[in-house]
Amino acid sequence: MKNLRQTVVGGCAFGALAMACAGADLEQKASEALESGDSLGTFEQPLCENRGGTNSVMTAIAVAAGRELRRWKPETDFMWNTSTGRLELSSAGAARCAGTTSTTSTSCVDTWTATDATCAQHVTWGNCNASWMGNLCQATCGQCSTSTSTSTSTSGGCKNTQALLDMQKPEANGKVTFPGNITLDSTLLRQQLKAGWDAQTSCNASGACAAPEHDLKYTHVEPGSCDKKFFYDPLRAGSSTWLSASDADKLKNKLKFVGYPTNKMLNFYVRNGQVSVDPTYGLNEGVTSTAGSCDIACTKFSTSDMVGKCCSCNGIYKKYLRSSFNPYIYSCQG
Repeated sequence: MKNLRQTVVGGCAFGALAMACAGADLEQKASEALESGDSLGTFEQPLCENRGGTNSVMTAIAVAAGRELRRWKPETDFMWNTSTGRLELSSAGAARCAGTTSTTSTSCVDTWTATDATCAQHVTWGNCNASWMGNLCQATCGQCSTSTSTSTSTSGGCKNTQALLDMQKPEANGKVTFPGNITLDSTLLRQQLKAGWDAQTSCNASGACAAPEHDLKYTHVEPGSCDKKFFYDPLRAGSSTWLSASDADKLKNKLKFVGYPTNKMLNFYVRNGQVSVDPTYGLNEGVTSTAGSCDIACTKFSTSDMVGKCCSCNGIYKKYLRSSFNPYIYSCQG
């Protein structure tokens, strides 16, 4: 009985961060469910259920896509690779993550300084090609042009999204730990993502999953039902105009690929015009709490080097080690 009750409590969240899950109350309800003959699986199904870590990872993908791709448009930004048997970023999705900058340099100028005539007059007089003119009236004579260089930088990239997708790799199996001593089942994750992808594809084809073209602007994070909850301003694509509440609500139609509505951990809703989802602690950057100088996270995504830094997983203090399957995923196990 004790082990079963711990399983239910662990499947929800952990420590002080699990206030919404009310551990003592859950333990009592678990005991009542078991004594009445109800199945434990049925009881575990609600909001914070996280079998094999799949709900955590899929919800974190939604968060990462909202932040890095700035929209939920899986049919464009993702693809199912039948060769690898994994959900992957499409070329359009990768390009959406990349930062593009344009630099214009004007190297074509007139250096004529004489006051007795202008470059325009010299053009009229046919002097542009005269040897004594040199490059004095390059611009007016049309002997050069303004150069514009455009470069694409992937320094920001889709690092968080890709790190989460890499959890489908066989080498990630059992190497990622979640609150409640749950470990990642990468095979189950691939199966769940395939089911979600098929559901999204089918729903899109039927017309039942229509949603407005939009951009998402990440604003803040706050405590959520299971852990942290991320909020976004839903805007009409290419503008600063907010979607109506009814249109914002339709964005949930684009989250079937990560398990909506059966993945209760997503906990999608619209509040004060904003849309939000609720992932597990540590899988998205910038929201980890600390205990003294130690992070509280079993698994952490970070673009900063975390190797050897103090961490706490399920109440046990250790150090971060870099994962073997992605350079930005760290496990609290050293």
